[in-house]
Parts: sequence; structure tokens; C-alpha cells
Amino acid sequence: MTVTYTHEVATGKGFGNFWRLLGRWRGSIYKVVVPELIVYAIFFGTINLTYRLWIKHEPYRKEMFEKWVKYCADYAGVIPVSFVLGFYVSQIVTRWWNQFMTIPWPDPIAAMMATTFHGTDDQSRLMKRTVMRYINLAFVMTMVMISPQAKSRFPTIGFMLPHEKQIFDRLNARSDLPKYWVPLVWAGNIVGRARQENRVREDLSMINILQGIAKFRGGCGDLLAYDWVVTLAVYLYFTAALFGKQFIENDHELDLYIPIFLFLEFFFYTGWLKVAETMVNPFGEDDDDFEVNWLIDRNFTISFMIVDDIRDEYPELARDIWWDEVFPTSLPYTLAAQKFKVDNYEGSAAMQDVELEGDQTLFIMPEKPRGLVEPSLLGASSTNQGISHRSDDQKAGQRHDDTSSISTHASSLNHYGQKHNIFGQYKYNN
Repeated sequence: MTVTYTHEVATGKGFGNFWRLLGRWRGSIYKVVVPELIVYAIFFGTINLTYRLWIKHEPYRKEMFEKWVKYCADYAGVIPVSFVLGFYVSQIVTRWWNQFMTIPWPDPIAAMMATTFHGTDDQSRLMKRTVMRYINLAFVMTMVMISPQAKSRFPTIGFMLPHEKQIFDRLNARSDLPKYWVPLVWAGNIVGRARQENRVREDLSMINILQGIAKFRGGCGDLLAYDWVVTLAVYLYFTAALFGKQFIENDHELDLYIPIFLFLEFFFYTGWLKVAETMVNPFGEDDDDFEVNWLIDRNFTISFMIVDDIRDEYPELARDIWWDEVFPTSLPYTLAAQKFKVDNYEGSAAMQDVELEGDQTLFIMPEKPRGLVEPSLLGASSTNQGISHRSDDQKAGQRHDDTSSISTHASSLNHYGQKHNIFGQYKYNN
């Protein structure tokens, strides 16, 4: 049920490119908002006609109704609809994406099975196919618990053999807890048996497969952990607006029989809320929900294809077209794609010229902090702790020698740098 449209808005150039999306009905905001907008308009019109045909002709009722309208108009704005709705939608979008990223995929396990599970006899083939069937069975059982799509398609699962169902029936009689994890336990036991029979030849390979099964089980469990909370702010706001936006007789307001801007406000706010409500359960039956049944079909096909159809196959090794060049200096473009070719990207400072002339090329050597006591490297001038105890005159002389030495080294370094132009390498060329 996924709606694709990116090919129609591949570029923002041109006039009205995105307007074409506004004319769609399937997957559009009109489809979820228009029914509620019609009901809301009926309620508003009923109250409006009641006021015009009955209430305004009775002074007492007219006065009380107008006070109630003023009260609703004054306090409806107290509800922070934009803030609450914006926060709610942002949380729902994050939650929706997290659910998609949580969906477990059997491909990594199938790839490890095809690579590390040796043997081409019927028993090896049976074990590999059974492991992948159990993994996909766990996914189907998880989807049946959270997705109406899968529930309507697999009311009795359908991928379980009779003797396997007997085991499930026995477990269900002992506990009513979800048992989507049972096929994964069976899959792990088969992998362990394959290791004992040397069909999986290394312990590390067995561990990798078991870790993949454990990760798959974690993904199924995380999908069951999501829950949701609704917000009533939008509905409370527009309930108050049913009265607060009613027309009352006065000399300074235009009598509009149809409150256009109220209905526009309802359309935008309710549409915003409906987007969030649609994304609350991405495993449902809305136009933009995840394709659960397609996922099930795809996972079964890919799993069996990897472990049983192409398990030992790969193309014959051949030299690529850049064999003599070692690496491609430039990949070819078609005429249609030539306009998208760009030069290599560089950092923002790569084109900057660094001017180093005269004294700018000299190194500035840091001065040694004064009062620093260093351990002596000569045993004759050190104590048992290796710390030199010298007189103040000796220390002063040493500092003078150190300063002279630093100056000498700095001068030599600067002279060498100027002579050999070692600073020229830091200058970028255009």
C-alpha cells in the first residue's frame, strides 16, 4: 500500500511541479480529513441554524448564547494546540522511523548459513532450509500479533507443520505468553546439532549464526514493545470553536454563513493530527503503512534462495576493465548524466593562500617555565630520588645555558628552513 511519488518531484525546477501531488486521492491528506471535516461542518451548521431560526428570537436565550460564544472564543486560544500538536507529531515521526529500523531481516543469517554451513546432501539442505523457515516463522508470528494485514492473511499462521503445531499447542496449554521466540530456539538447536555433525566446521561460525538469531529475536521483541498515547488538545480546541466561532448579531462583524477560515483551520490542524495518527501504527492498513505481507513474501523467497539456490555459486573470476590502470581515474558518464558531473570536493580552506614572508617564516621556540626542577640524568649530581639539588647560582647558570641553546637551535632551524624552502609546501596553489 506504499504510495510512490518521488519520480514526479525529482526536481524543484519548473512551475507547479509539486502541485501535481495535490491532485492525488490515494495516500493524500484529503482522504483522512474530508470525512471528519464534513461531520464538523454539519455540527457547526446545525448550531448556526438553531441560533438564527430560534435562539435569536428569544431575548434571554439569545443573551445566554452570546455570552457562551464569547466565553468559548476568549478561552479557546488558551489551549496551546500548535505546541502540543507539534511535539506530538515529532515524537510520532521519530517513533515511526525507529519501528522501521527495528524490523529484523533474515538476510545476514542466510548469508552466514550459506557461507559457513557445509554439505550439499539432502540432510544439510534440509537443516539449512528448516533454520531459515523457523526464522521467518518467528517474524510471521510477530507480525500476526501487531499487524491487521498479517492477521487477516495468516489467521492460523500457515507455515507450521502439523508436528510443530502439536508442540505449540502443548506450550500454549502451559502458558499464554507470546511464543514467537520458540521457532528461534528450534533454529539455534539445529545450528548446534550441525556443529556436532561437523556441518558447521568452526565454533566461531556457529557463534556468529547464533548471534544473528539472537539479534533477530531482539528485533521481534522490540516491535512488540511499542505503545502509543493520543492527545485530545485538537479535539477540545475545535469543540470550543463550534461555539466560539459562531456568528452573533452586531454592527461590526460580517455575517458569513460559511466560516471559511474556521474550516481551513480545521483542515490544517486535523490533517496534521491525522498524519501522526496514521504513523502511530505503521503495520496497519493505511495507504502509507509498511508492506507487511510483501516483507513476509520477500523474506521467505530471499532466505531460501540464499541458503539453497546460490549457496555455492559465484561468477567466474575475471579481470575488471580497469585492470591495467589499477584504479579508474575517471568513470564514464552518459550524455544524459554528463551535466551532473562535478569536480572533486575539497575543504573550505583548501583554496586559501597563506602568505609567509620575511619574519613570518621564523619559528618561535617556547620558553622553558621558570622554577621547573628536572630530574638529573647524571648519577653524580642526583640524590637517591633522582632529583638534582643545586645552588641558585648553578640554576641561574643552567637557565642561561638553556636559553642560549634554545636560541642557537632556533636560529639554525630558521636558517635551514629559509635555505631549503621547507615552508613552501604549506602554500596552497589555485
